[in-house]
Amino acid sequence: MNDSNVIGAILGTERTNLSLTISKVCDGLCSASTYNRYEGGKMLPDKFMLSALLERMGKNSNRVLYTVTDEEHRLLDIKKNLLESIENEDSEKTRQYLEEYSSIPKTRSKNIHKQLELEVRGELCRMSGDTKGALSFYKEAFELTCKKKLDDIDNSLYTVREFGLLYKIASISDHNLLFKLGYFLKKLNDNHYLKVVYYGELISELVSESENRWMKQVQLEYIESALQYKRLIKQSKGVVRLLELKKKYAGELSEEEETILKFDDLLGWN
Repeated sequence: MNDSNVIGAILGTERTNLSLTISKVCDGLCSASTYNRYEGGKMLPDKFMLSALLERMGKNSNRVLYTVTDEEHRLLDIKKNLLESIENEDSEKTRQYLEEYSSIPKTRSKNIHKQLELEVRGELCRMSGDTKGALSFYKEAFELTCKKKLDDIDNSLYTVREFGLLYKIASISDHNLLFKLGYFLKKLNDNHYLKVVYYGELISELVSESENRWMKQVQLEYIESALQYKRLIKQSKGVVRLLELKKKYAGELSEEEETILKFDDLLGWN
């Protein structure tokens, strides 16, 4: 159902409940006047813009019933293939899907599409071993919609893609930024979409990167907080890596945790 009044009410309710200004929610994504039209029910955002705006407010847009246009459906299909090829480290297919995605004229949400294309180019650099090139593309993609947010993490809003880019930048070049991102996620509400997507993964990397910087007890506290969160939201993804780190630093696991490690392939907890 693509009722502009319903979508506008959803955006307005979420923004008001969080006491957020319009400019903070839409900064870098669309103009304040355009957002006002979305929220007022006078214009309907496309699927990509709606997802980005709701993610800035910590919500998963997949829970909103929305019928996409033929153009959006085609782009979403190619995007899915793109992300799968990156996950599989298949540079040839990634280039193929990127070329296909880039060749489609974008009538709306142009910055959002451009950001994805730049990120994928960064992933291609990473796959080829060009870390410097990857970092350059990640930064360019991030700054496309987040020009002033590297120095003000705690007071910024992010889409899943924006935060993911920031995470990649930190992983390559800035351990202190990685720590700030972990602290940022830890403070979010448990149902915040960014926390659901990234918390366990980021904590795993942060602990691994801090092996020679943190006391063992601090590492274990972070690992346990991430495991408790995974249990709370009933999410298995990333649990095995956290348990492997816990065993490394604690020396032992509970019987249940050892069972999960032993049968992780069977359970799909990886």
